[in-house]
Amino acid sequence: PLTPEPAINGYLNWSVDRQQAPGYNATGATAALNLRAAGWLLRSDHDWLEGRDQTHIRYGTALTRDWPEPALRLTLGDAQAYSGDLGRSRSMAGVTFARAFELRPGFETSPAANLATTISRPSVAEIYVDGSMVRTVNLNPGTVDFSNLRYFTGLRNTEVVIRDDFGNRSVISLPFYFTSDVLDAGLQAFSYTVGFLRPDSTRDDYHRTAFSAFPRYGATDRIPI
Repeated sequence: PLTPEPAINGYLNWSVDRQQAPGYNATGATAALNLRAAGWLLRSDHDWLEGRDQTHIRYGTALTRDWPEPALRLTLGDAQAYSGDLGRSRSMAGVTFARAFELRPGFETSPAANLATTISRPSVAEIYVDGSMVRTVNLNPGTVDFSNLRYFTGLRNTEVVIRDDFGNRSVISLPFYFTSDVLDAGLQAFSYTVGFLRPDSTRDDYHRTAFSAFPRYGATDRIPI
């Protein structure tokens, strides 16, 4: 029988270490608290080390709520404001609302190569990427659609070699650039953060208010906005 998940669960990871060197001795400790209740996750990371100006460092404390089906995440507290690969990530504290596709394992967000053809006899298709065979498919007469072909990132030469039961051979070639930087048509990714800047993530000093926004939309399979 299935065991129901407790209403409240969590764990504490911690470690203690001792550093020794000529003229220097120090004891340090780290702790990471994770506590889940009513669909929310509280996480707090800390570090202690004697013999320095700031004995205790709180790296971050945040309360997070995930919605797996729409792949959404709400974070209250410390977070890294994301502004894309060409932007600069900043430490902030406040409210963050973002798309989190990692909540849906196996869900593909980038366009795939698609090939279509018509065959008149039972055939076997061999799919090659850069000369290496990656898949074999048995085909019945009619229109055949080779969709959702996804492979390593970069420019790849995709070929489908079709052989019918008489030994006739035909080749369909499609160079395709595979990348995770482009969204499927209609998909939207975003990250919005509003709160206070934290110039030094090792200190509890928060300065002026700030807002970070990174919206991205797949207008077509080839054009992201």
